[in-house]
Formats: sequence, structure tokens, C-alpha cells
Amino acid sequence: PSRDPASVKLPPYLPDTPEIRQDWMTYMDIMTAMDKQIGDWVKELEDAGELENTIIIHFSDHGGILPRGKRYIYDTGTHVPMIVRYPKKWAHLAPGKAGTTSDRPVSFIDLPPTALSLAGVAPPKQMQGRPFLGKHKQEAEPYVFLFGQRFDARMLRNVRAVTDGKFRYIRNFHPHRHRGILAGYPHGQVGWQSFYALQQAGLTSKEQSSFWKVPQPAEELYDTQSDPWEVKNLAKDPKHLQTLSKMRQATLKKMREIRDTGLVPESMYHELSANGTVYDYVHDKKFPYSDVLQIALTAGDGQRKDLAKLQQAMENSHPVIRYWGAIGCIVRGTSAKPAAALLKKLQNDPVAAVRIAAAEALASQGDKAAGIKGMEAVLRGTKDD
Repeated sequence: PSRDPASVKLPPYLPDTPEIRQDWMTYMDIMTAMDKQIGDWVKELEDAGELENTIIIHFSDHGGILPRGKRYIYDTGTHVPMIVRYPKKWAHLAPGKAGTTSDRPVSFIDLPPTALSLAGVAPPKQMQGRPFLGKHKQEAEPYVFLFGQRFDARMLRNVRAVTDGKFRYIRNFHPHRHRGILAGYPHGQVGWQSFYALQQAGLTSKEQSSFWKVPQPAEELYDTQSDPWEVKNLAKDPKHLQTLSKMRQATLKKMREIRDTGLVPESMYHELSANGTVYDYVHDKKFPYSDVLQIALTAGDGQRKDLAKLQQAMENSHPVIRYWGAIGCIVRGTSAKPAAALLKKLQNDPVAAVRIAAAEALASQGDKAAGIKGMEAVLRGTKDD
């Protein structure tokens, strides 16, 4: 039976509407159903005589219908439960006694090498995760690396983050996109619809309105112990400059280490796939990863003084660098008007992703006619979904 929606205490970033409360209660009911399902599976193992031969690792997906849930790299979108049950014969592999908890940071990417380690198999070197149990257990990385990019059929703001369990640092590469991106599935939920209606009517609080505000901050830093709902951005707080710098560098170090493919616009994927994978494209020695990452950071910072760097990028021979040069102009809006001539030149760029970014940049400067004309040309001239 469903609980009383009035018993819920909602986080400050959500408006208090009956629809939000109902969606919240739906999740709580699903937790009850999940517990029963796990009980059924455990009973199946027991009936088959395999329960005491089986190590059970239970974890959840990062559920999806509430704002700032699935697809968002705040704690509400990335922190999921994980429980490991050892039978007596394998108890020596456990990191502690039954009923205890571990504060070690664990990511989904750690699960495949952990399964191999529990089986006594050394994980291959190309696996990025670190086993947290078993014979080949390794020390944890200091931070869990997080990413967000796709939102159903739409591109989310390209975001990356790290967390150590206390602080969370977020880098927004597309700060000109708000968090409430209008994708069909979430906006088909009554809670989202009620939130959007209140925002459109100007009836949301500061914490709630920040969800829809543009531009978004290029950097976010939260103390998740004192601010568990992550509504107080500390990125510009002088007291936390050292933490901000340390976590920023950790994020960029990980991106360089894995050569994060998220810096390549998705509208290039289809064409790239004709000759290989996006992974291959970015890991090719010819791909100027450091230069691409630097101009992507510059683009998102929104500093007017960097406009010359963006103009230089838009004349670069590499399409991904040209793309980020144009993105930087979108972020800057009317202050990037001195780059209008270059943006119009990019309307004839051989790469559609660059033409799209240039068209949006022109529109953001107020030249909507040029922007629409450029976008229409792309749409009429492609067979790529």
C-alpha cells in the first residue's frame, strides 16, 4: 500500500506540489517491491541449494522520473545503494564483518574487475576500474569520476565531475544549456510538468529556479556533508579555493588519462563510425587532445577577454577545435558579436557539427535570421538522423 504523500520531506530544489509528492511516493513504493523481489531471488538460490555457494552483489540503477535524478551528476543522480552478501565459506573475502559498512568510494566501472578478482582472475590492464574485493583487490582512486552527456533523444549539458564522498566538483562544458532540458520522457511525468509550470509562472524559489537558469555556472563545488542536497555552490568561496583547484585538476587529469571522448560533438559520430569508432578517433596520435580540452575549457568559462582565442580556434584546421570555438561564442552571446563574420564563414564548414554551433551562435547574438537559415540548411542537406 502507498504511504501518505504528506509524510514526505522534499528537498529544497523541488517545489512542493501534489504531483512531485506523488512521484516521490511512487519511488518509495518501488523500494518495497524491490525488497520483495530480492527476497524471491534469494529463496530461489536457497531452494536450489546454491545460496551458501553464492556471493550476492546488489546495486540499483540511478532511477529516473524525478528532476535531478537519473542523468544528473549530483548526489541524487549518482549515489546508489550497494550491498554485498557473503556466505560463510567465502566470508574471508569480505572487507569486514556482517552488518558493517565501508566508506570506500566505488563506481560501476569497478564491478567487472571486482567480479574477476573474486574468481581469482587478475583483471586485464585495459580495464579502467579497480577491484574492491577479492584476491586482486586494489587501493581505491582518491575520487570517483562522473559524467553526464545524453538525455534520451537530446544532448544534455556536457558535464564531468569527481567526488571523494564529502566534496563534489562539477565542470559544465555547455553552461548555455539549463538543467531542465526538454526531453520527452521526464517532461511526460506529472511531477516534471508541475515543476515546469511553476517555473514558467515565476513561482519557484531561488534554489528551484537555478535548475532552469542560463547560463549555468561553469564550475560547481558542494560540501555534501553540510549541504546534502547540493544547493550551495562553493566554487567562488575563497575558503574553498584549494579544494576547488585540487578537484578541478583531478577531473582534467582523468579526462586526459582516458582521453575522454565526450569532447567530440555527437553529431560527428555517424560519419566517424564509417571508418572506426569515436574511441579510435580520439585515441589516434593525430588527435590534438590537449588543445581540444583547453579550448573546450576556454569556451565554457565565458570570459570576454578570451574572444580572440575563440576566433583563432574557429580558423583552426581541426573540426573539433572549430566546434568549441563556436560553442564559446554561444556561451558569450552578444559579447561575441565581433566574431560574427567568422561565424558566418563557418556556415560553409564541411562538418555539420560546426555549422550547427555557428548557426546557434549567430542566433544567440541576435541575428536570428542567419541562425535559422544556417540550421535549416543543415536539416535540409542531411540524411543523418
